[in-house]
Amino acid sequence: MMESNEVEKFRAELATWENKKQILDGQLEWVDQELKEADKELFEAKVKRIAAGEICDVSFERLMRNTGIVKSFYDKPSDEG
Repeated sequence: MMESNEVEKFRAELATWENKKQILDGQLEWVDQELKEADKELFEAKVKRIAAGEICDVSFERLMRNTGIVKSFYDKPSDEG
């Protein structure tokens, strides 16, 4: 009879661990989904930052050319003229 009690205790403990595993698997799936969404947002932010930087560079170069400060970043200043 004593072995029967130990077997029942073991089965109960096993069921408890299986329930905990199911809960943790669900949490892991949720965290994985959140991580994928955060990774996507980070990628989009990086792309926007790069694009904004390139727009600023082009705008600055155009400003310099239009004001006559420089012909381009590769030529001599236009005020030598």
